[in-house]
Amino acid sequence: MSPSLSVHILVLFIITLSSCDPPSTAQNSNNSNHTNNINNQTPECINQDNKHIHWLETNLKIHNGVDYPEICMSKNQQLAIGALVEEQVISGTNETGWVNTCTGTLVTDIHVLTAAHCLYTYSGELLAPEEIRFALGNNVVEPDGLFVVESFVINPQYNLWTGKTGHDHAVLTLRESPLEELEVQPLPWNRNSELDFLLGNYVQQCGYGSTESNYDNFSKLWTPELVVDFSQTQGEMRVYGQGISSVCNGDSGGPSLYSLGGNQLSIIGTVSWGDASCVDYDYYGLTHWDLEFLENNIPSWDYCGEITSDGTCIEGIAHWCENGFLQTDCCSEGSCLQNNDGQFRCEFPRDACPDSLDFKGECIEDTARWCWNGQVYFRDCSLCGQSCNTSRNEIVGNYCVD
Repeated sequence: MSPSLSVHILVLFIITLSSCDPPSTAQNSNNSNHTNNINNQTPECINQDNKHIHWLETNLKIHNGVDYPEICMSKNQQLAIGALVEEQVISGTNETGWVNTCTGTLVTDIHVLTAAHCLYTYSGELLAPEEIRFALGNNVVEPDGLFVVESFVINPQYNLWTGKTGHDHAVLTLRESPLEELEVQPLPWNRNSELDFLLGNYVQQCGYGSTESNYDNFSKLWTPELVVDFSQTQGEMRVYGQGISSVCNGDSGGPSLYSLGGNQLSIIGTVSWGDASCVDYDYYGLTHWDLEFLENNIPSWDYCGEITSDGTCIEGIAHWCENGFLQTDCCSEGSCLQNNDGQFRCEFPRDACPDSLDFKGECIEDTARWCWNGQVYFRDCSLCGQSCNTSRNEIVGNYCVD
C-alpha cells in the first residue's frame, strides 16, 4: 500500500475494508433485520429490535468488514467517504494506475478531511498535490468520480515521528466540487469536547484498507469498533476490535462516525494508527481536539441545503434541519410520515441515549434495553420465551437468554 502508511515506528496505519452502498434494507438493519438464535420466533418476537453487529452473526475472523454501514446513513452521506489515490504500478502487473493509499471524507463542497501522515512517502518526504487524487465510490478501480487535488494543508504542529495523535490531520482542497456531478452529502465534523458518553458504545468506521484476504483491496468497507478510552493529552480516542474486526492498512484518515444526540451524524475522529494485527486496538485523532487547525482550514458549510426544519422523507429516512445541521432517522418500513405539525419524521421516533446507557445495556425485568448509534433500543424477551439476563457472550452483554 502507500508509502505513507509505514512511517510511524512500530505501528500500522489504518484504512478499512470494502464497498459502502448497502442493500435497500440495510439502512434499517440496525432496527429489526437480524435475529440471534431465538427459539420461539413468533411474529411478536421477530418484529423487535435485535443487537446487531455483523460479526456477532458470523464466524468470520480478521478485519471482517462488510459493504454497508450498520448505522443510519443515507446513500448520499455514505458517498462522502472516499479514497486518496496515487499513481503507482498496480500489484501483479506492469501497468500504472491510480491506487488507493488512504481514506478521507468530504466535509464541504471541495474540502476533504484526512490524516496528515497520508501526505508523506515512506521516506518521510512530502507529496505534491498533483500526485494525489480523491476518488468517490464503492470501488476505486471504477470510481463514481475522480477529483484533482488543488492543494492541501497539514497541521503544522504534527510531527511525522513523534506527533500527537490529535494533530494528525490534514485538509485537501479539490479543484472542482464533486457535488457538481454526484449526489453526495458532505459530512460535518464534531466540535463537542464532551464525549465520555461514547465509552462502552460502538462507533462506525469506514475505509479502503487491506482485508484479511486481500492486501490490495480497492473497495470501501465498514465495521463498528468499541470505544474504550480517551487520551486528552494526545487528542486520541482508542477503540477496540475485540480480536475480530477493525481497520487496517489504507484506512488511515478514514472517519469514525456517530449520530450525536441520536440523529446528527458526525465525524468524531480520523484514523491515525493501530495494532499490526488489524483486529485489536486503533487510535483516532479527535476532531474537537484539533479545533483551531480545522476551523482555520475548513470553511463553514450549510449541511442542510434545501432541507428545512420541517424536513422530508427520502427512501424511508427522515431528514430535517436543526441548528444548522442535517438530522437523519431511519424509520421502519412505511413509517416516515408528515405529522400533525407538518414535520416529516418517523412515526415511532426513538429516544436519544442517556449517558448512563451503553451497548451492553441493562435488564428492566424481562426487557433488554441498550444504546446503539445514539438511540435507545428495546427487546421484550418474554415475547420470545426467554428472560433478560447477562449473556454468555461478553460483547452482547445484557440480553435475551434461554
